[in-house]
Amino acid sequence: MYTLNLIATYIGEIYTRNDLATRYLDEYKELLDNKDAILNKFETISKIILDMNLPSNSYWFNKANMFSLFSLLGTIQVGDIPENLRDKLIDFESEIPSDYQIAAKEGVNNRKERLIRQKYLKELLGLEP
Repeated sequence: MYTLNLIATYIGEIYTRNDLATRYLDEYKELLDNKDAILNKFETISKIILDMNLPSNSYWFNKANMFSLFSLLGTIQVGDIPENLRDKLIDFESEIPSDYQIAAKEGVNNRKERLIRQKYLKELLGLEP
């Protein structure tokens, strides 16, 4: 379900719980035209994350945080990802805003919490002021 939610977020938008995942399962059960492009994008994102070589106990390996990081990286071009992303993520871990912490622990699949996490990550990546 985790992967289905990542795919549904990539195809659609941030949503609550599994709403789009279950809808898209029904809509695309016969054919998903852009499946190869999605797979290629996911492999690229996975490689970027693995190549950062984050510590094994990194905050970003939390299920909710990885979901947010992975789904946000899916929305931007590889060339727009800051070269110092690893450093930015590690720095963020040292002073995590309280509302982000809550959004990463409670109601993690709710749209509101997903949007809070995305907001901070967009700022971290320089995508929002």
